[in-house]
Amino acid sequence: MTAWDFVVASGTGDGYRIDLRTVNDNPVARIMVDIERRKVTAAMRDRVLAIQLSQVRPQASTEEVGGEFLKQFIRKTSTADSLPPYSAFHVTTNNTLRVSAFIAPDDNGWSATAFRKDGAIVGRLRVAGNGLPIAFGDDRVVMRSEDDDDVISLTVRRIGITTAKPN
Repeated sequence: MTAWDFVVASGTGDGYRIDLRTVNDNPVARIMVDIERRKVTAAMRDRVLAIQLSQVRPQASTEEVGGEFLKQFIRKTSTADSLPPYSAFHVTTNNTLRVSAFIAPDDNGWSATAFRKDGAIVGRLRVAGNGLPIAFGDDRVVMRSEDDDDVISLTVRRIGITTAKPN
């Protein structure tokens, strides 16, 4: 959810639908994009499970050894069958809404779609490699990345015409 000019843009993630409402919660408009949901693959599930299990630490105040109860709970918890269509909304100073696509654990890059106030798509941005978009300007994006030593870096990249040749 984010403030976008004089409305609030929000979505539940149950499809690529963005609702625009006044501050009094009156509906103004709806932006819908007809795209198929990404299915959660076995590889995605395995990657998330490995990450979750690696973060389990036994509690010092219990008799449990190695956090086995929590690990068993994590293994038995069901997972979604598809990914949400987006993960964040960002508004630039020229009132463009940039919607970041959901990034799966095994994705090598990210993408964002830019919308005008009337709901028209005015651009799509795809970035390969690590780093998460945390803020957008009219022609720039700030990306956050973390290395193996837990050092966090912020990088500003200019949004422009691609230099890659089409396949």
